[in-house]
Amino acid sequence: MDSRADFLVVKGRTLRLIGQQNLLDLTTGSMPGKGYLGQKTVPLLQQIILYPLDTVSILEPGYRGSCGHRTDRLVTVRRTASQDECLVAINAGFFNSLTGACLGNIVSDGLIIQSSGGIQNAHFGLTKDGYIFTGYPSKTDLLNLNFTQLVGGVIWVIKDGVVNIDHSIQAECPITQETGETGRLEGTMNIFANAVSGRTILGHDAQGRVHLLEVDGKTFKYG
Repeated sequence: MDSRADFLVVKGRTLRLIGQQNLLDLTTGSMPGKGYLGQKTVPLLQQIILYPLDTVSILEPGYRGSCGHRTDRLVTVRRTASQDECLVAINAGFFNSLTGACLGNIVSDGLIIQSSGGIQNAHFGLTKDGYIFTGYPSKTDLLNLNFTQLVGGVIWVIKDGVVNIDHSIQAECPITQETGETGRLEGTMNIFANAVSGRTILGHDAQGRVHLLEVDGKTFKYG
């Protein structure tokens, strides 16, 4: 597993962006962070996708169908991105670190790869009707909303322009993430949400542009 920070690391669904360079606004920089023994500067990589409905895809790790074949082998984002003509790629959905199994609802290019079975965690999706979906999709939503792309995460960070972390900690299922004490679920969502770590955030603005934010890090060490 490659440990460098340029869109590599771990087995997960990957976003594929296809098109001309002017479809993307790629910036790098830093932002002030606080809560980690005071304040510090956090390196931040941001990508803005101007036409997400035409250019963003969710890819299974490594190859099509891999989510249906459990394995403990990890696949880098770089390898996953090589499936297609990717301009930018990030690791997206969560996975079981023991079995390698993909977690959450997954829809890739209109194909339902798997259902979460009703487990509630934050999801991001695109629909055939041209809508961007954020939130908690039900089993019925998975079948009826005509998703072209859908991927799950943990913690709905911002809802309607307001920080939503505290509510998400209470509302979401803790078993999708593995931060905290092994074999114990109680309190682990708080640990996950507050731990120093690498982070990837996927969202959109009022203009319908998709924003990818990535902070490099290692859980409990830096981020």
